[in-house]
Amino acid sequence: MASVHRSLKLIGIYLVVQAAFLSCEPGPAVTKQSDSLAKAEAFAYAIPATLPLHLDRMDWENESRIPIEKDARAIINAEVQTYWHPFNLEGLPVSDSYFNTLCIKDSNLLMFLVLLQNPVTSEIIGKVIFFDASQKRSAAPSFDFKCYAMYEKVDGKLVSSSLKKTLGILDPEIRSCDFNADGKPDFHFKRLLHNGTYNALLSTIITLKDNTLDTLYFCEQPLGPWSEKKDCF
Repeated sequence: MASVHRSLKLIGIYLVVQAAFLSCEPGPAVTKQSDSLAKAEAFAYAIPATLPLHLDRMDWENESRIPIEKDARAIINAEVQTYWHPFNLEGLPVSDSYFNTLCIKDSNLLMFLVLLQNPVTSEIIGKVIFFDASQKRSAAPSFDFKCYAMYEKVDGKLVSSSLKKTLGILDPEIRSCDFNADGKPDFHFKRLLHNGTYNALLSTIITLKDNTLDTLYFCEQPLGPWSEKKDCF
């Protein structure tokens, strides 16, 4: 009888161990995705930045990172997921599409510049997110800030591209202004458009109004020795 009891006990232990072993087997892609997100520590922290912003002057090794509030982190997470989704079909982890997040504070308004990297071409693109810290919600729709023509990622840092240096672009990528003289901050974005042999500096000034983005100004300045000069703001 003792022998039977001992056998049943061993069978029970075997089943428990077997169940534990099976639960540790790799799960579906969603599980792998969650693991990758858990490893992306920067999703929870941002590098503090100020305006005017020059990406090539940032201290990318800055250890004084600030925690991102959970509601803002959820928005950032969703943006990263949306950008990464097509690459997921190729089996590439989300961490391959994420580089860093900068946080610029203006009173209760937080501007997050989420820097993403195309894991295939290595091109850098920014997602600009405005977050109302007092209301704990998005302050306006996010938008793309395509900076891949001006910067490339080298050793964990963004450095000026050879094209940016050749064209002598020294302007900040983002600065604050009061373009419409209403006493509220507007935001001036500059980026380089590169299309084959055509290059132009794009200037866009936006303002936040009623949880939307309003474009106040846009100017395209062609660059090159034979380009028509424009007096862009």
